[in-house]
Amino acid sequence: MRQIAFEYKMTIYNYLLNKKQSGELSILLRYLELSPKFLQWMDICEYHLRHPEKSQFQVALHFNVNKKTIWRAYKLLNQSVR
Repeated sequence: MRQIAFEYKMTIYNYLLNKKQSGELSILLRYLELSPKFLQWMDICEYHLRHPEKSQFQVALHFNVNKKTIWRAYKLLNQSVR
């Protein structure tokens, strides 16, 4: 039987989500002076993963933000950790 190699790509979103679940995210935000926007972007990413059928415009309306904010959140969702 042929084995298929699977490589897990850790995204910034996945990394931050892991830190949020462990309680370390607030420490990172405080001590590394990361933007609080990361929390909003994570909420947007979570919403997008639950509702992939929604357009960027619909998501922007849901969060009462502009489409550029949605685009930045989606970029976070897909950007790899180096």
